[in-house]
Amino acid sequence: CQVDTLLVQALLAKQRCALGFDAHNQTYYLPCSVRMVAEEEILYQLTYWHNRLFNSNIPASIVVLGFQPDWAKAKADPPPLAV
Repeated sequence: CQVDTLLVQALLAKQRCALGFDAHNQTYYLPCSVRMVAEEEILYQLTYWHNRLFNSNIPASIVVLGFQPDWAKAKADPPPLAV
């Protein structure tokens, strides 16, 4: 992502979001905190170079966002089976 995109600016300003997705006849809702990952962090380097393998046109000045799930507030519909 580029830091000047509206989505990146909004995510960093709120520092929270909810990820929603569907997979295998199940819907998931996962609230997360959001932060900018510093270029010096290993997470940034791993993310950058992993993505660069698949897109050699990624500019050097990208923003990597970190999402920390709030598992206590996560939901699935239908609920997962108990183990």
